[in-house]
Amino acid sequence: MLPFSFPGIKVANPNVLMQFFIYNLPDALWYAALLVFMSIFVEKDCCNRYILCFAVILPFCLEAGQYFHLLKGTFDVMDVISYIITLIVCLWKLNLKDCFLRAFK
Repeated sequence: MLPFSFPGIKVANPNVLMQFFIYNLPDALWYAALLVFMSIFVEKDCCNRYILCFAVILPFCLEAGQYFHLLKGTFDVMDVISYIITLIVCLWKLNLKDCFLRAFK
């Protein structure tokens, strides 16, 4: 227990954009970090297709686990949408599409 406390963040007028920045953007950023980290190994051919596939489907499995109450947490369809957008952007910007398709040939 800390001897001090942090003040809570109060949002006076929550709207959709604010909710996205507070709840969904952190999930998208950790998924982007995972994909960027995996891209380093893909470029050096240190990664096999099973690890790459695991990294791509991991957040979707976590959300499915939350949906079926297998994991603690709250299922949010906006998280799934942010994961899909993050996956598309990372495949496009990191040139992982070719590596991803090459891994499954």
